[in-house]
Amino acid sequence: MEKAASAQPFPFFCCKPAKKVISCVVKFLREQKIMAILICLLAMLCWLPQPISAQTQSQPFLMNFDYSRFRSTASAGYLELYYSFYCGQITFHPAGENFKGGVALRTDLIDAQTGQAVIKERVVVPVVMDDTSTTGWKTTSVLRQAGHLVPFGNYRLHIVAYDSANPARRDSLSLPLEMKALTQRPAISDVELCSSIQASTNKNHPYFKSSHEVMPNPSLVYGSMSPVVYVYAELYDIDTTKVYAVDYEMIDDGGTVVKNVSRQRRYRTPNTVEIGTLNAVALKPGKYTLRLSLRDSPSGQRTQSQKGFYVYQPPALSAEPASTPTSLAVAIETLTAKEAEDEFQKARYLADKTEIDFFSQLKTPQAQKDFLKEFWTRREAGSALEAPRRRVDYLRRVEVVTERYSSYTKKGWRTDRGRVFILYGKPDEVERHSSEGVGKPYEIWYYYQIENGVQFIFVDKNGFGDYDLVHSTKRGELYDEGWSRFLQ
Repeated sequence: MEKAASAQPFPFFCCKPAKKVISCVVKFLREQKIMAILICLLAMLCWLPQPISAQTQSQPFLMNFDYSRFRSTASAGYLELYYSFYCGQITFHPAGENFKGGVALRTDLIDAQTGQAVIKERVVVPVVMDDTSTTGWKTTSVLRQAGHLVPFGNYRLHIVAYDSANPARRDSLSLPLEMKALTQRPAISDVELCSSIQASTNKNHPYFKSSHEVMPNPSLVYGSMSPVVYVYAELYDIDTTKVYAVDYEMIDDGGTVVKNVSRQRRYRTPNTVEIGTLNAVALKPGKYTLRLSLRDSPSGQRTQSQKGFYVYQPPALSAEPASTPTSLAVAIETLTAKEAEDEFQKARYLADKTEIDFFSQLKTPQAQKDFLKEFWTRREAGSALEAPRRRVDYLRRVEVVTERYSSYTKKGWRTDRGRVFILYGKPDEVERHSSEGVGKPYEIWYYYQIENGVQFIFVDKNGFGDYDLVHSTKRGELYDEGWSRFLQ
C-alpha cells in the first residue's frame, strides 16, 4: 500500500521568482500604508474645528475702557488705564487641547502742546480658553490694566483695539486727558469703580495695590447681574488728629441724590485709601454719578471726587410674560413656507452671520420652522450680552415701521429708520428739519437711556422720503463726523 505523503510547506521562499514577488508585495503594502496615513491626515484636516467664535463675526467688536489718576511725584502723576473685552467677541483657533485668540491694543497719549507721544504702547493681549462647551464662556471678561508715570499737562488719548485674528473687527476712542497736581489738602484721587476688592498680601497679583486685590470694572455697568459697586480711592495729606465725615452719594442724571451713605472716619496715616461698597440693584436703568466726599466735621471743609457709571436692568420688551416653549412652537408651526421665510428676513437684525448662512441652506419649510423655534427661544431667553427680546414685541415693531416708513420702492422694516426703531424702540425725542434753502431734509433721533445718551441722524438724500442713516453716536453703528456734507 502506497504511503500517503505528509504535508510539506510550499518552498516559496527558496526560489528567486518567489523573492521577487515577495518584494513587490511588501512594496505594495508599504505604499498602501502610506496612502492610508495620507487619507487619515486629509480626513483630520477636513474635520478640524472651525474658529469657535465664527458665530460672532457679524457682531460689533466693543472695548470697555476707564482710567484713574493718582498722586506720584512733584512733577508727574500716575495714570492707570483699564481695558476689558468679552470672549464671545474674539476669534479663537484650536491650539492643541486649548483654543487661542487675542486682542491687539494700540495706545497713544499725545502732548497737546508739542504733539509728542508720551505713551506709545503696542501690545497683544493673549486669551486662552480651555473649554468652550460651557454656556457662560462668551461673557467671560478679558481684563487688562496698564500704569504710566505721566508729567503734568494736557493730552489727547487715542486707543485702538481689534481682534488679533481679524483686524477689521475693531473699536477705538479718542478723548482729552489732563494730568494735574493734587494741591488741595486733604486731596482725593480719581474714584476707581471696581467689580471686586479683597484684602490681600499677594504682591505678585497683577491687580495688587495698597494691600488689596483691586479688580477694575472698565464697563462701569452695574445692575442685577453685577449689583455691588466697589469703590477705591486714595487720600492724601490727611490730618490724623481729625474725624472726617465720609459721604458716598449716588446721583441720577437729573441731579437728584438717590442714595447716600455716610460714616465717621479717623485715619491713622496721612496718605491712605478709602474703600467702600454700595448696592445698585434697586436703581432704575440709566446714567448715574458716584460722588465720594471727605468733610472736615469742625470746619465743614469738603473735598470730593466723582465717577460716572451706568445701571442696566435687563427687562423684557414688554411687561407681558415671555412665551412658553409650547406657545412659541405652536405659533411658528402654523406659518406657511412663505411666512416662515418672510419672518426670518425680518428677524435678520437679531441674527449673526452663522445663523443667516445656516438658514439660507435649509431646503424644506419644516426645517425653516424648526430653526425659527430655536432662534426665538434663544432670543426670548436673553443672555448676559443681550436683553431678552419677545417675538411678539419684535414683530409688532415690524408692523409699526412698515406702516410708518414704507415707500414705493422699499418696505418700512427694510429702511434705516425702520431698523433702528425695531432694534432700539421708539426714540425719546425726534428733531425734524425740513428742506432749508438748498439743504436736504433730515431727522435726529435721541435715545437718552442707551449708553450715555445716543443719537441717530437720517438724511433724505434723494428727496423721496427715504431717509438714510448717515451718522450715529451709538457704538457699533455708522459713525461719520462729516455727515453734514450729505445736506448739500
